[in-house]
Amino acid sequence: CHYFEDVMNLSELDISKEIREDILISLPMKHTCSEDCNGIELPEEILKTSDEISKEIEENNPWQELDNLKIKS
Repeated sequence: CHYFEDVMNLSELDISKEIREDILISLPMKHTCSEDCNGIELPEEILKTSDEISKEIEENNPWQELDNLKIKS
């Protein structure tokens, strides 16, 4: 949570420093528990290739109906 004073008269508020700080805080300090550790093993269904993800997006495209919409000019 961040508190900003006197922002009502600003046309733009730069919060990049705060966002960067939040991201760095959320990153783990240590990637693995030991030198011989391979990291966290994820279930097979979570590990998808980019082709599988692209195919899934194409099949479940929420904008597909809008692409088929014909507008009269």
